Amino acid sequence: MDQNWIAIEGKAKISKNEIRFSPPKSSEISKERKEWPTTIVRSDAYFNSGEIECVVQINNEKDVFQLGLGCTQEGRVSIGLNHKNHAYGIALLDRSGVEYLSVSGNGIHPPVGEWIKLHIHYIGSNLELRINGITVAQANVNIHNSQIQAALIGYKDILIKDFVVRSLNPKAFVVMQFSDEYNALFNEVIKPICVEFNYDVIRADDMYTTGLIIEDITRAIKDSSLVIADITPNNANVYYEVGYAHGINKPTILLSDKNRDKLPFDISGFRLLFYDNSIAGKSTVETSLRKHLEAMKNA
Repeated sequence: MDQNWIAIEGKAKISKNEIRFSPPKSSEISKERKEWPTTIVRSDAYFNSGEIECVVQINNEKDVFQLGLGCTQEGRVSIGLNHKNHAYGIALLDRSGVEYLSVSGNGIHPPVGEWIKLHIHYIGSNLELRINGITVAQANVNIHNSQIQAALIGYKDILIKDFVVRSLNPKAFVVMQFSDEYNALFNEVIKPICVEFNYDVIRADDMYTTGLIIEDITRAIKDSSLVIADITPNNANVYYEVGYAHGINKPTILLSDKNRDKLPFDISGFRLLFYDNSIAGKSTVETSLRKHLEAMKNA
């Protein structure tokens, strides 16, 4: 394991190659205690796009190992072993409670006393959990960039080893009309700011020239962490793609020339940046876009 880990709750023995959770002996646990012994460890590795792999061993059928992704004060996404009455699952935990996004293995438990390989794949908003190479849970969820943490809960030893993080730059999908005017906005403002925040930028207009069909467009939106769209001209393709992004709760930033006519559809809930099509106007939208991306980064 190349990451550094520390326990932020409970106790764990952390070595170079392994994390071991050894719960207190039953004689040391108060009879009044209702919660299972719990340890939470946190890594110095940040993650919001890419792959995570590790090998886990539990020694009690109800013991829990779950990774926390996108951890903020508001909540986190929990993915791993023993979600409620299911062997495997993905859940969203926030102030309102727990929402189970995808679970499998109803009424059964993960293998006990065996090494279980977990593989987590997250691109855009597509989160997938594979156990020993088999997909067991999938969900559409937005994960903020944060340090990875793990929850270890139970009455028997839980061991984790071979922890690997393969981070990828998130993708920004940009939708706008293809013309010199919008090319300048893209090349001089949008792309440089996105690259500054470590986004790989994909421009939908460029893909149209290769004969891209609608299934590929929707896949590209799913695989992106952010959609940026200029809705100044009345363009059916742009409206469709913005609507699709909204339908799957994709973080979206809309740009519009402040001199255009009244916007033709409901944009409440979107980040909307108005700009003046001038050198000074581009400087203003550059500042605003940077602030929005900074806010999303720290959300």
